[in-house]
Amino acid sequence: MNNLITINDLSTQQLQRLVQEGECINNATEFDKKLDGKLIGLFFKKLSTRTQTAFHRAVLNYGGNVVAYPDGALQLSSGESLKDTGHALGLYLDLLVIRTNEQTADMRTLIENTNMPVINALCASEHPTQAIADLITIKESFGELNNKSILYVGTANNTMYSLALAVLKIPSMHITLLTPLDFSLSEDKISNLKKISVTNGSSFSQIHSRSEITDSADVIYTTRWASMGEAPTKSDWLNDFKMLKIDSAFMNEVVKNEQSIFMHDLPAQRELEVSSEVMDGERSVIWHQARNKMTASMVAITYCLNLL
Repeated sequence: MNNLITINDLSTQQLQRLVQEGECINNATEFDKKLDGKLIGLFFKKLSTRTQTAFHRAVLNYGGNVVAYPDGALQLSSGESLKDTGHALGLYLDLLVIRTNEQTADMRTLIENTNMPVINALCASEHPTQAIADLITIKESFGELNNKSILYVGTANNTMYSLALAVLKIPSMHITLLTPLDFSLSEDKISNLKKISVTNGSSFSQIHSRSEITDSADVIYTTRWASMGEAPTKSDWLNDFKMLKIDSAFMNEVVKNEQSIFMHDLPAQRELEVSSEVMDGERSVIWHQARNKMTASMVAITYCLNLL
């Protein structure tokens, strides 16, 4: 049994294997019913359009069954402990997919008190299945991951951190994080990324203004500035981001060549963090990236159940 709570749960070899498996899934016309007789739980405490639907479809593709628990449906809302809830669900479920606004520590509590694997479908600090979908998308776009560079533009949120962790596990990849100073990575996360990059021969940098961009990129990536739709508490926060909107002029400044692509994990606020011209433009791979959420869900489920 494997859990997928953070990208750090995966070695470089395991992550590369999952990306490879994702490519195989996208080339398949039918799927083995690997989940026949298995019941997968989806517990989404936070809003979800793509990820929840992607996991549901992933289970059906493999012939499994799904039980979905909306926020407030479990006895957690009446005061039952997470420990007891995890123990109970483990009696019936083969795997639990959870989205929450809490930290990974809560998912660790579930793991410690159940015999079912757990997948993090987004929490306050990470979004590992999104990062897997992103690497699959990049690999399919370029045919390889090695030597590819990513310019991430926006706030240091859960998607960005998981993306950085995943990129830095791949030898010779590079990621530049362009964030407003007040919305940048914490020192402990920077330290972790440095360790990973040294181990894997990858590299990263964090900058805080467009004028600091020194290299062009294969991938230009952004996310919603107000993560999960929740605006920062800083009253004038939009002023920190106003120079980071990705429009055609921005793209032309930073793309490496005609093969460079634009990515966004969605949902997007058009004409805020990115223009519609870029989102709908020929460099955009956002809808293929969104479809790969299902691919990453299939990969994650089979990995956690040792069915690869």
